[in-house]
Amino acid sequence: MKWSTAAVSAALSLAATSAAIASEFDLSAARGFTVPRGVVALASADFDEDGAPDLAMAGSAGVLIRVFADGRFHRFTEVWVAAGGPARLGIAAGDVDLDGHADLAVASGDGVEIFYGDGRFGFTASTLASLGTPFGHVALSDLNGDGRQDVCGVAQVLGVLFAWLQIGSSPRTFLSPANVRLGSGDARIAALDFDGDGRADVAVAQNPVSLLKVLGGNGAGGFSSNRDFAVLGRPSDIAQADLDHDGRDDVALAILTGGVDVFRGDQVQGLVPAGGFPSAIQPGRIALADVDGNGFEDLVATAGTGVWVAGDGAGGFSQPRSIPSGQFADALLARDLSGDGFVDAVLTSGSVGSGSLVLGAASTGFLEPPRFQTRFPSSAAAGDFNRDGLPDVAIGGRLSSTQHRAYLLFGDGRGGALSTGEAEIRAIPSHLAVGDLDADSNPDLFATVFSQNRVMHLRGTGSGFVDLGDIAAGIGPVASAVGDVDGDGAADLIVANRESRDFGVYFGDGLGGFPAGGLVVLSSRPHGVVLADFDRDGRLDIAAPGQFPAAAVVAFSEPGRAFTPASLGPTGAMPASVAADDLDSDGFLDLLVADGAAAGIVALFGDGARGFPRFATFPAVAPMSRADLADVTGDGRPEAVLSLALHGFVSVVPGDGRGSFEPPATYAVGRSEAYTVTADLDGNGSAEIAAAGSLVHETQFLSFRASDVTVALRGTVNSRAGETQDVLFVNSSAGDLARRIVVRPTDLVSCVVRRPPLAVSGAPFAAYAWRAEPSPSTLRAAPGGIGTMALPFPLRPGDPAPRVTWNNAGAVSRLGAATRPSSPATSILFFAPNGLGVRGTFVIQGLIVDPGGPDGRAAVTNGVILEVK
Repeated sequence: MKWSTAAVSAALSLAATSAAIASEFDLSAARGFTVPRGVVALASADFDEDGAPDLAMAGSAGVLIRVFADGRFHRFTEVWVAAGGPARLGIAAGDVDLDGHADLAVASGDGVEIFYGDGRFGFTASTLASLGTPFGHVALSDLNGDGRQDVCGVAQVLGVLFAWLQIGSSPRTFLSPANVRLGSGDARIAALDFDGDGRADVAVAQNPVSLLKVLGGNGAGGFSSNRDFAVLGRPSDIAQADLDHDGRDDVALAILTGGVDVFRGDQVQGLVPAGGFPSAIQPGRIALADVDGNGFEDLVATAGTGVWVAGDGAGGFSQPRSIPSGQFADALLARDLSGDGFVDAVLTSGSVGSGSLVLGAASTGFLEPPRFQTRFPSSAAAGDFNRDGLPDVAIGGRLSSTQHRAYLLFGDGRGGALSTGEAEIRAIPSHLAVGDLDADSNPDLFATVFSQNRVMHLRGTGSGFVDLGDIAAGIGPVASAVGDVDGDGAADLIVANRESRDFGVYFGDGLGGFPAGGLVVLSSRPHGVVLADFDRDGRLDIAAPGQFPAAAVVAFSEPGRAFTPASLGPTGAMPASVAADDLDSDGFLDLLVADGAAAGIVALFGDGARGFPRFATFPAVAPMSRADLADVTGDGRPEAVLSLALHGFVSVVPGDGRGSFEPPATYAVGRSEAYTVTADLDGNGSAEIAAAGSLVHETQFLSFRASDVTVALRGTVNSRAGETQDVLFVNSSAGDLARRIVVRPTDLVSCVVRRPPLAVSGAPFAAYAWRAEPSPSTLRAAPGGIGTMALPFPLRPGDPAPRVTWNNAGAVSRLGAATRPSSPATSILFFAPNGLGVRGTFVIQGLIVDPGGPDGRAAVTNGVILEVK
C-alpha cells in the first residue's frame, strides 16, 4: 500500500488542530481565585442543574454561590444568597425539602438558616432558629428515617447540640429542636450511621476538652445512647466515611498538635478507637475521599501551604505526601468539581481572600508541578548557564540575613529541572537580568540591589560565575537589562533608577567593559526596563512602566548614542510592568502595561514609526506586579503572564493574535508576591513558567498540559472534511476528559472503530495497544510521517493480553494490513465478555487510511486509556 501526498498532508493537519482541541488552559498547578475575606466554610452542589457542581462559601460577608462555566474555575457567575447581618460560620448542602433542587443549611452568628433552591441558583430564605447565639457548625442527615433531611447544629457559647426534625407531611416545616448539652460549644459534627443499625447517629468532635461524643440515634429523631471517647489532642475538624467497607461509617479527627485520630464504626458502641495516625503535620481541616481511584478513601488535609494526602489502599493511612496549594487554608472541600472523574480539592483562606483548586489526576491523586527549594525568593531570570543548549532558571534569594544566593535550576529539556546549584552573591537582589556582555557565549548575571544603588556583575563561565564586583547605579535602581541599544554589535547594560528618574546606559565594548555611559532623564519614576526595537531602525529602544505621573516611558535610540524619551498612555493608575510583542499580528511591536493599582492590563498598539495610536484595556483577577508576554500554549500567539501582587497568583491571559485577550486563567503558586520568568525549558516551542512564591520558599515550574500526549490521544479522520471526531470507543465510550476508562478485571470490554471511513469498500486500519501510562517521553512518530502517537515501544506478542490482530511492523507498505473496517458499519477490534483478567493501564490507538476521503485520507485516531483495576 502506498501513502498518497493527500493522505499524508491530511494526517499532518492533526497537529494544526491542537490549539483548538486545547480550548482552555491547563497548567500543572493549583487554580487560584479570589474569595470574599472571612470565608470559613465550603459546600458544593449543582445549584443551576447543569450537571456540574458549584461552590457555596460562607463567612463574615455572607453566603456566596459560584456557578462555574468551564470546570476549571476560570469562568463563573456569582450569586449572593445572603449578605450582611451576622456572620455565617458553617454551611451544608442537600435537598432538604425533596423537591429535586439543592438547598443550603447555614450556621449563622445568631442561629440557623435554610435557603431553599429553585434549580436556577435562586433561593428562598427561611430562619430555622434565631437564638441570639452563634452556631459554628451544621450538618444535614435523616435522623428519623422519613426520607427527609433534618438539621443538626452546635451553639458555640451555649455548648448545646440542637437537632431539628422536618415534619414528613409538611415540607419545610420543623419541630422544636431536641438538644443535648455538650459542655463545650467549640465543636464540629458528623451525622451518619456508625453502628450499622439503619438509624442515623451523630458524632461531635469537641475541641477544648479533647473528646469525641457519640450520640446513638433511636430512629425517631432522638438519641438512645451518649458515649464519650478521649482523643489524641484537641480536634480541629471531623470527617466521615466507610473506611474499611464493612457497612458502618467511620470518622477521622484532625488533631491540632499533629496527626489524625481514627474511630471505626461499631455495632455496640457506635464508634470505637481504631488507633491514631501520628504525624508531624498539624492539620487544620480534613476530608475523606478516594483521590487515587483505588476504591478506598484517602485522607485529605490542609496543613501549611499544602494539601496533605495519605492512604494505604486498605482503609488506613500511610505516610502523607504534600501537594502545594499556595494557601494557609481555613476551609476545605474534596470532590470532583472539574467533571473528569477525579477528586479535586478546594481550599480557601478567608484571612487574605484567596482560594485554590488542586485538580485530581489519574493514579497520582493530584496534579503536581515540579518544585524546588528557593528560600526567600525575590527575583527570577532565565538563561543557559551551563551551556547544554537548554534554558535554566536563576532565582534570587537568601539563606540568612548575611548569606545571599542565586539559586540555579538547570533545565532537563522536559519542562523541569534536572539538577540544582547555587551562586553566592553579596546582597539579596531586587531584580535579576541575564545577558552575554563579553560575547563568550556564556550568559552573565546582573543582580540589582535597590537599597545600595548598585548592580552586581557575575560573569558566566559555563560552569559557574565569577564575581566582577559592582557597577554604580543611580538612586534606587529597580531593574536592569542587557542588549545592543547603540547598534554597534556589542551588548550594553541599561539600569532603571526609580528615585533619580532616569535610565543609566552603560555602553559595552564587547569584551565585558564599559568605556562610555550616559543618562536618559525621565519625567516619571521607572519601575522596570524592557528592550525592544519599536521603530525598526536596528537599535533597541528602552521601555519602562512609569509612575508619578503614570505613563509607559519609551526612550527611542538615536544615532550617536542619543535617546529621545517619550511618555505614552493611557496605562492605568499605577503601571507596574511593561512587556513588548506583536499583539495584533501587524508586524509592529506593541506594549502591554500591567496596572499595579487596579485589576487590569492595557495594550498600546505600535505603528512601527514611534507612534502608538490605539489602545485597549482588559480585566485581570487582581492588581499585579509584573506582566510578561510569552507563547505558553505553542499556538504561535503570545499570552500575557501576570504575577498578581499579594495573592501569590499567576494569571495566564490568552491572546487571540488580533489585539484582544480572553478571560484569564489563574493559578496559585505561593503566598504573597510571586516572582515569575518564562522560558522554553523543554524545547517544544512553548514557554514554561517558573514561579517563585516569596513566603513558601519554593519555585514551581508550570507547563501547559495540553501537551503532545493530549493531542496524540485525540484524533480525527478526514480532518479537512469536518471537525475532530472520536472514532475509537471502548465500552461505547471515548473516555473522560483525560481519555480514561476504568474497568475491573472481570468486566466486559469491547473495542470498536465506529463509522468514520467514507470508503465504500473499506478502510484499512492498524491498531496499536501497549501497557503503559502515556507521558511526553513516550511520544513516537507514526509511520509515514502522518502524525504522532503516544507509542512508547514496539509491541511484542502477548503484551498486552487483549485478543486482536496487531500490525506493528511500522513499514509504510505494510501499514493497514491488520483489519479492514467497512463503512458505515461498526468494526469490532476485540471483545472480551469475561473481562481481560489482568490489571494494569493500557493505551489503545490506531491509524486509518480512508480512500473515500474528500481531501485527506489518513489520520491518527483518538486514543483510549484503559485502566483495569
